[in-house]
Amino acid sequence: MNITVHHLTHHFGSGAARREVLSDLSLHIARGEMVALIGASGAGKSTLLRHLAGLLPADTGEVCIGGRRVQHNGRLARDIRSVRSGMAIIFQQFNLVSRLTVHTNVLAGLLSRRPWWRTWFFIFPRADHHAATVALERVGLGDRAAQRASTLSGGQQQRAAIARALVQGAGLVLGDEPIASLDPRSARRVMEHLARINREDGVTCLISLHQFDYALDFCPRTIALAGGRIVYDGPTAALSPSQLSEIYGGTPAVTPKTAQPAPAPASAPAEALPLPS
Repeated sequence: MNITVHHLTHHFGSGAARREVLSDLSLHIARGEMVALIGASGAGKSTLLRHLAGLLPADTGEVCIGGRRVQHNGRLARDIRSVRSGMAIIFQQFNLVSRLTVHTNVLAGLLSRRPWWRTWFFIFPRADHHAATVALERVGLGDRAAQRASTLSGGQQQRAAIARALVQGAGLVLGDEPIASLDPRSARRVMEHLARINREDGVTCLISLHQFDYALDFCPRTIALAGGRIVYDGPTAALSPSQLSEIYGGTPAVTPKTAQPAPAPASAPAEALPLPS
């Protein structure tokens, strides 16, 4: 799924406290791309992702996902729930139901695609259970399916969230700092799985990152925000130390190193996973 944003502007607060968070922002991401979104805290990364997901209306501007309108000049699309069913968002906080099993949490990716009476009682056909099992095996959690989600480590919970996106058939994954609270080994494993579904399933990925090393290793393209504006949009490997210093307000998150070759995105995308209404 592609992403198109035209002249998006958003303010928080009112009167003297009114503050511009996004300023006349426009961008396009083609389907199948793996893109990092970087910037200092308060640059507008999370706000932009919430606008893309249709969780927050802007003051002005337009957002389209996969050719379908998400919002226009402060109004969400009437069919926003249907549009959201084509995308998944992975938060820093994991967003799994701790008392449910890992397998059941993954099945939650199908809630928007099944009759209400099935979702109310969590009754899923055999094919859905098989899809959840396959998805968990793909992210290395096949042996954890019967465990409660609360027993998983942070990295395992994020991998379960990726499995949920796979079951949903998400054509777009938005990551809101999904590895910020993980140790380096777990963070790298999560990024490897995101890169794999991008490569093998053609899923478009836009991942907000604080750690530039991961952008360099996994994302061929980087979009950098500062003060609610795009200050860089281009090859990740082309970002210089001085540019990073400016983006992060004087101290880059990490010193650039030689980039590892990023796999080319697949030509055909997958489909999508449920977001909150």
